[in-house]
Amino acid sequence: RGVSWYEGMFPSARIVADVCPSYSAWPVFLGTAERAAATVPEALIVYLVRDPIDRIVSHWMHWRDRGYDTRPFDDAVLDPDPENEYLAGSRYGTQLRRWLEHYPAERVMVLHQLQLAAGDHGVLWRKLGLSEPAATGSEQRNPSTNLTEPTVLDRLPGPARRVLPARLRRRPLARPAVTAETERRLRDVLGDDISLLHSLSDVRLEGWHT
Repeated sequence: RGVSWYEGMFPSARIVADVCPSYSAWPVFLGTAERAAATVPEALIVYLVRDPIDRIVSHWMHWRDRGYDTRPFDDAVLDPDPENEYLAGSRYGTQLRRWLEHYPAERVMVLHQLQLAAGDHGVLWRKLGLSEPAATGSEQRNPSTNLTEPTVLDRLPGPARRVLPARLRRRPLARPAVTAETERRLRDVLGDDISLLHSLSDVRLEGWHT
């Protein structure tokens, strides 16, 4: 609907934060940094990272919950397709470099998820030039422990499916076991990107030092 329509969603906001993991999924989504720079050139870009394999596990679980991907974990995340979004989203160095091609380094901030989980939000507020507000608590969104996957009952026609409670149609989604071989292959694929992240930012990912 256009930029003007979107801006109208925040008529009195002092700060607008637009959050989307797909903004760091090149080449699955092309031109994101270019469009952002053309639309909001003065924006502060905050790139939130975590252990890249943990991120892939969470990504697969959320897509499984939503029915986007029915493949087993290994088949999905090790797919050699260049547009494998599981791998693209964890190629932190590649993603960060693309944003740095369109925004000056002082407008790009890399944060580790654990830093924010520990309650250290001050670094972000200081970057925005604002005083940190009084603590108001936080709400965890989309925790993996709440995810489910469909059973055969979830494939019933709409009217029949609606009369059955979700607890009968779906079952809790277990976290997939990452085998030693799968971890090795993921580390081989992602290692250079994590090294690039380390060279472009002050964030260090534990267990990924090179």
